[in-house]
Amino acid sequence: ASQFDTLEILEPQENGFEVKVDQTEQFILAEICSRLDD
Repeated sequence: ASQFDTLEILEPQENGFEVKVDQTEQFILAEICSRLDD
């Protein structure tokens, strides 16, 4: 049962981290596109 409790605690943190990474990648891609347009 403790293993499931640990997974429930870690899962939201991992999802939040993945969202942060996705946002960072989108920001970098936007920066690259804007520089290519110039």
